[in-house]
Amino acid sequence: MFTKKTCFSILLIAVMLVTSILAGCSGNADQTTTGQQGNSAAKRTVKHELGTLEFTTPPKRIVVLDMYLLDIATALGIQPVGVAQEELNNKSLPGYLKSRVTNSFTWVGSRKEPSLEMIASLKPDLIVADLQRHKEAYPQLSKIAPTMVVKGSGGQDWKQIVKSLAIALNMPERGDQVIKQYEQKVAQAKTALSKAGTLKVLPITIYPKQKVRIYTADSFTGTVLQDMGLTVPFRADGQPFIETGAEKLADIKADQYLLLQSPAYTKGVDWKNTPVFKDLPAVKAGKVVPVQMETWSFYRGPLAAQVIADEAVKLLANKQAK
Repeated sequence: MFTKKTCFSILLIAVMLVTSILAGCSGNADQTTTGQQGNSAAKRTVKHELGTLEFTTPPKRIVVLDMYLLDIATALGIQPVGVAQEELNNKSLPGYLKSRVTNSFTWVGSRKEPSLEMIASLKPDLIVADLQRHKEAYPQLSKIAPTMVVKGSGGQDWKQIVKSLAIALNMPERGDQVIKQYEQKVAQAKTALSKAGTLKVLPITIYPKQKVRIYTADSFTGTVLQDMGLTVPFRADGQPFIETGAEKLADIKADQYLLLQSPAYTKGVDWKNTPVFKDLPAVKAGKVVPVQMETWSFYRGPLAAQVIADEAVKLLANKQAK
């Protein structure tokens, strides 16, 4: 027979055992909760110009509705299933992207008028659109797939798009790497251009009827040039450019002009005989270098920026400020 002391000992052991079991159960519950929090932490929230998107898995079927967005996507290693072309009659990739875009994608209309039907047929899980061009179409686009609307006209906008898209794809390190590669490229260009000193370089486009576009220090083109140590001597309240008459050029002192021209948009322009422009001191001194308008202004991404850096070194490395 058990004594009272023995019974008490057995009861005490039983209580301790139950307590240990309950503690173990409690420990498992905590681990489960932690696991759920880990899954919740895997959700990625991306704010864009017209809302917020949440991602739990990286999107794989991506449609981009402007060529500069293709530049950014390609820099991140994305191969979009759909791309909006520059113009309806121009189904071609920029030369510098041809070797990088390796998949068979579908043209989905022009960047000005993308085809909702063609986009929907691709069954995308992410659409990347431009605020200026696609704001009105956003409700319809967002019914097709999650739509990220971005602003890409400013000099630094592409970096934010890179970061946001990299977060959506769950590869933020790749986004950082893309920006770092750009920084390394412009740093190399800055060294190569150091002999040019404080060269004042003004990017412009001359259209028919003496209308000109003057790119500011806040534009994509202007920002890349400044990152290379050059001076862009014009600002306009944060705007990337202004369009005005050629007479405005006489008010801006420049040592060198970069003439952004294109057969598609400046056809028939005889810049050498354009009034006002042809009489400017730098123009008379031969300080005018024509460059491709699309690469230098339209394709506002990190890969185009690297092309600009390489071309700037070739064109300006031996130009000395006066």
